[in-house]
This record gives sequence, C-alpha cells and structure tokens, in this order.
Amino acid sequence: MDTDTDPRSGARRPRQAKTEADYAKRARQLLTRCATEIARPEQRHAVTWAEFVTWLLARRPGVAATSWQQYKSASVFLLERAIDLKTAALAAVSESGEMRALATSLATMQTALRDLQAAGTEGCLRTTRRTSSRKAKRFDEADRHAIVAEAERIKSRYAGDLADCLLAAKRCGLRPAEWAGTRLVPSDDPAVLVLRVPNAKADTVRAHGPTRTLVFDRLPEVERRAVERWVRRISDPTLDAPRLIKALGDCLHGITRALWPRRTKHIALYSARHEFAALAKVRYRPAEVAALMGHASDVTATDHYGRYRAGAFPPGLQTLLDRLPKPDPSEILQVRRKLSVKLDRLPGLREAPVAPDSNVRPNV
Repeated sequence: MDTDTDPRSGARRPRQAKTEADYAKRARQLLTRCATEIARPEQRHAVTWAEFVTWLLARRPGVAATSWQQYKSASVFLLERAIDLKTAALAAVSESGEMRALATSLATMQTALRDLQAAGTEGCLRTTRRTSSRKAKRFDEADRHAIVAEAERIKSRYAGDLADCLLAAKRCGLRPAEWAGTRLVPSDDPAVLVLRVPNAKADTVRAHGPTRTLVFDRLPEVERRAVERWVRRISDPTLDAPRLIKALGDCLHGITRALWPRRTKHIALYSARHEFAALAKVRYRPAEVAALMGHASDVTATDHYGRYRAGAFPPGLQTLLDRLPKPDPSEILQVRRKLSVKLDRLPGLREAPVAPDSNVRPNV
C-alpha cells in the first residue's frame, strides 16, 4: 500500500484506495484547468508535466494553505504514477533513439516532481472566501430548528432524514462518511445508548483505532429515538448511503442560502462536527475529546477545530454538555497524549473556559 507523509509529524501513513481515487480525480481536474488556460484547444492533450507544475506553483499565492496541500498531494500522486509508467516503458525498449527520448522525458518529469515536493505553503493565503472557508464552524440549536422547519415548509422529500441527520450529527460529532458503518450496540441498561463508529481515517497516524465508542446516558428520549432512527436508516445495506448523504448536503445548501442569504459562512453537514468538538472541549480533557472524535493524538482537535471563547457560549450550555456522549476509557488510553503532557508540565497553559454559570464543569 502506498503512503503519505503526515504534514505535522513527518510520519508515513498508509494511503487508502478511496484517497488515491480522490487524488487522481482532483489532479486530472487540475490538469484540465491548466490545459484550458495555457494551451490552444488543439494542444490541450499536449501539456507537459513540467508546464503543469510551473502553472500549479504560480497558482500558490492565490489559494489557501489547506487547499494548496490538497492540490500538491493530488498532483504528486498522479505525477509519481506517470513516472512509474515512463520508467516501465524505458525498461521495455531497446532502440537507442527511443531510449534517449524516454530518458530525457523521464528526467524532466523527475525534476518537476522534486520542484513540486519542495514547495511548501509559503506565500499561500491565510484564508479565502471559497470552499471550506465559507462553511460555518458553529451550528446552534436555533439554526437547526429553523432548517428543519423550512425543510418541512417546502415539503422537501428529505425533510425527515435531514431532521434526524442534523440532530444525530450534532450530538455524535461524526464525519458524514462515517454514518454508513455506524452500529447500535446492545446495552445492559435500556436507558443507555451506545454507538460503535468506524473511524474514517483509521490508520495508526490519524486514528486511535478502527472504531470509537460513544456512550449516551443523559439523552432525552425524543432525541435518542431520532439518533436510533437515523443510524438504522443510513446503515441499511439496501440503501445507497453516499448518495443520500450527498442529497442531504445539497438540500441543506439550498435551505441555508434561502434562510440566510446575507451570511458569509453557511452551515454544512460537517459544521455539526465542529460544533460537537467545541462543546466537547468545554467538558472534557484533550485525550477524552480525541477519543470521542476518533483522533490518534490529543493535538488534532486543537489544530483543526475551534473552541468556544469565554463569554460566547451558546444558550443552554449545561444542557448541551449533559447530552454529550462519554468516551470509552479503553479508547482514551489509545490516544497519544502529546498536548496533555505539555499542559501538565506547564499548568499555566491549560485553558479553563469561563462558564456562564457555576454548574458548568470544564473538565468532568
């Protein structure tokens, strides 16, 4: 299996087949854009890798650092495959003229690859108004109710699924792609709801294990039924789960633009995971947050998910904290506690959110 390099630790991690397919698709899209911009129509299939890398590097100042990393990873992947094919072709020929031509082409491609691999995020935009930068990182209860009401008002065919999905996503913090493999786990206590969630990034670098366990013991009955209903619905083997998730995302996109046309950041399905993380960081310690989110290290949530600032807590904070799931103790032990060790050594760095009432306990 091929590997990627983790941008923070430098460790090698196995690359999943879906990731490779996504890389190939993204790189080909970039190649098409490059050919459209720099070549005449009749030459669009004649753009060289050297020309493509030059074009891509020139785009770096106009994209955010996170987008650049995606562009770079995808392009490196496809270029490495092209080099492998060229190397195999060179080994298969015997005519000297053809060998020289292939060797020259191979050397040019290898130089382009080195140039691309050496390109960091220097000069990239800190943020843009495109893609993920326009997705809301906060998703309060009032907005959820407004979205569900609007879906029912317009009689959307997805109104019921969207209502259950949004509630479940806010309470569980799953990545949208993780729902299809999520299962309800029998519990000895009928009042306790247990979910077994497949970690989408299940390798030794990015996840603490292949699955994570969410234990709810204070979820209201109406919300528990909604979560159970959604898990059974999306995990139905006869259902095309990715297609339904895509349809719900499209439905949510249309509704949020209709409800809040002046907003610069709009709620997406992934917004619920950001909201979950922010709440979890109010209640739990870093390793516990990592266990709930399926992270291998307690640093990840700090790097990629925001927290609530003092004085900006949502209404009914204590109620929302009580409805959070509890992490499995054995999974907490699997988390690499880099941040916790640092904070424990320097107690002054450990943030304790200023709660709006004395009943809120930041680290339960």
